[in-house]
Amino acid sequence: MNRNFFCPVIILSSRQFGEDNRIFTVLSQEYGVFDAVLYGGRKSKLRSVCSPYHYGTMWFYRDEKRKSTKITDFDVTEYHLSIRESLYKTYAAALCSELVIKTKEGHHQEELETLWILIKGFLDGLCLASEDECKIGLVRFLWRFLVFLLIKNITKLKCLVFLGYAPDPHFCSICGRETKTMVSYSSYASGFVCGNCRHEDCFAFTDEAIGYLQLLSTESPAVVRKAIIHENSLQNLKEFLLMELQKNIGIKFQTLEAGISIL
Repeated sequence: MNRNFFCPVIILSSRQFGEDNRIFTVLSQEYGVFDAVLYGGRKSKLRSVCSPYHYGTMWFYRDEKRKSTKITDFDVTEYHLSIRESLYKTYAAALCSELVIKTKEGHHQEELETLWILIKGFLDGLCLASEDECKIGLVRFLWRFLVFLLIKNITKLKCLVFLGYAPDPHFCSICGRETKTMVSYSSYASGFVCGNCRHEDCFAFTDEAIGYLQLLSTESPAVVRKAIIHENSLQNLKEFLLMELQKNIGIKFQTLEAGISIL
């Protein structure tokens, strides 16, 4: 990495650093997730355009002695301003950012490209969709992120869904039979199980919820977006996905502690 470099980024979060400075955590297709410091007070022109969920090209200076990266300029392409107009969208975006930050280590280039498409697509969708559509969109995003993590943790190289490494809601992971009704998820088996193989520790789905997951795993986004799912099944899926993500990552999400009643 050169001392002076630039790349497209999505700002994931920011925090105070010293009296007038801020540290921004950004996602880049090329360099992954990293921190960069922005020096200057609130009246700084550059400070005014640097905010979480903004997307654009950012310029940096890398100080090898101090092992730090400084932000020198930012050309914003998309502000994603409408996210902050809704409390639900704000917390959904914050959860998205927290997931990326807490799983930032060890991504290969192909994984970074997949992650970039996943995150940018979700943030773009939050801006364009209604709040009700965003609630369904969050479930779709959480499922795709969970699959991304499971594939990454097993293969470390490529997305090998077709080799059976990703959980397939169509088949029982224990007996191999096609799943139709009374489908559950077994953490022990790391997959979905049928009614015959179900045990006490399994997470149970409504038939509508498992049907929606099956649709998610096989159909295009355009087809999935047209599917109808009722509130109880949506909550059923969200509970499962948040539980499995926290179990997979190994920590509780701060966003949920503050905004669980909203999300």
